[in-house]
Amino acid sequence: MLSLKHVLLPTDFSPRATGIAPQAIELARHFEAKLTLLHVLPPINIAWTALDDGGTLFDQLLQAQREVAQKQLGNARNSVESRDSRLTHSTTPYFSSQPRLSGA
Repeated sequence: MLSLKHVLLPTDFSPRATGIAPQAIELARHFEAKLTLLHVLPPINIAWTALDDGGTLFDQLLQAQREVAQKQLGNARNSVESRDSRLTHSTTPYFSSQPRLSGA
């Protein structure tokens, strides 16, 4: 018989991603599995760094992205917990101290 211990729910907070959440919640509930919400910050356009003086603009943009993502993940977590409080646990979001820039 199939057994799941962990369900990963990646999200970009779009209506389509939000719409699949009830199925992921039900799947986790059925298997008594842990449910993890995942959101990946989009890369910052490297052109912005050309305007930067000492890294402060880049740091501000990254911090703004982090704050928005934390708020959205908190809202998503609250929504999941309102359906079934057994499915989530408190975690600290992971943010790399050295963001990777996509390039050639």
